[in-house]
Amino acid sequence: MSINEKMFASSTTPADPNLLAHLDANNTSSYSGAGSTWYDLTANNNDGTISGATWNAGGYFDVTGASNSGINIAGLTTQITPNGNDSTMGGWFKKDNTNWGTFWSKGAGSQYELQVAGGTSSGTAYPLRYIFYRRSGSDVGTALSTTYLSANTWYHIIGVIDWSNQAVKLYLNGSLIGTNTYWSHSASNQLLTGSIYLGRRNDNSGNLDGKVAEFKVYDKVLTASEVTALFDENKSDYGY
Repeated sequence: MSINEKMFASSTTPADPNLLAHLDANNTSSYSGAGSTWYDLTANNNDGTISGATWNAGGYFDVTGASNSGINIAGLTTQITPNGNDSTMGGWFKKDNTNWGTFWSKGAGSQYELQVAGGTSSGTAYPLRYIFYRRSGSDVGTALSTTYLSANTWYHIIGVIDWSNQAVKLYLNGSLIGTNTYWSHSASNQLLTGSIYLGRRNDNSGNLDGKVAEFKVYDKVLTASEVTALFDENKSDYGY
């Protein structure tokens, strides 16, 4: 059954103490089709605020790449900070073109930032990557892949921060495609606050022209098999 044929009506995600947020545009309890709030299906109330994005009855939000077009999940400003904390986050995305685009990011001002992005910028094509870096310059750790994403294709993208092993991991469609090769800076400097933005960065650079259908946030490291299971849950809705 395709994403265009299916709308779920279950009210909440089954309880998982490590699942901090679950937003699903293909679930009427998460988004009814009207309003500026994309509701969290967990009991944590980590809702998203929609700005410059249009919901489609096929079960996704269309973000345009314009300034402020995206979704802001403000409730996770302090829960997900890679200052000794593990995290796993990601979901289903589609690019409308092959231009550089940010699938999601977290950070504010000159602090450290998490960003998953890829595409063509200034004539150069860049593969998908999960960047953990300081906004003023040097990277802390970046999971680089060799995968270039196509336009008009749904992808399940998951990023992991494994603090104890000082690892950044990037999964695409249930498979590990990148890990960091280094980790720098002291733990005391790696404080990261600010909202999680879907389809954009907080400074509106490199915004995504594409679609966002689902997003989950965990405060733990998911194993490779758990990430694969996430992909398998509803991959048939996205053409796999």
